[in-house]
Amino acid sequence: MNSILADLIQYIEKLTDKWNLPLDWFFYLNSYVSERFGFFGQLTLNLVIFYFAFLLLTRLLKATLEMVKFVVLPGLILCGITSYFLPYTFVTLLPFCIGVMLIINLLRPS
Repeated sequence: MNSILADLIQYIEKLTDKWNLPLDWFFYLNSYVSERFGFFGQLTLNLVIFYFAFLLLTRLLKATLEMVKFVVLPGLILCGITSYFLPYTFVTLLPFCIGVMLIINLLRPS
């Protein structure tokens, strides 16, 4: 039990070390712009960075919802119908049905 907890703590520490570098860059850039351009330069930089992050997160959310709408739900429905008619279980057919829906959505015209 202690070894699992120690491994988990090490993993969390490694993960936080990876996040420190971009945060350090952000704080260094923020202080640099504040020294060079003053408060309004710093405010502009922060607004641009947060706007970019907002756009990135909204596009990611949109892509995730479209993936659920066009791949996951039809794949689950196809898997349920197929498992009713074939002697295979739902769990066995699920990866195949999700793959079929991925291929269909890749080949359909936008």
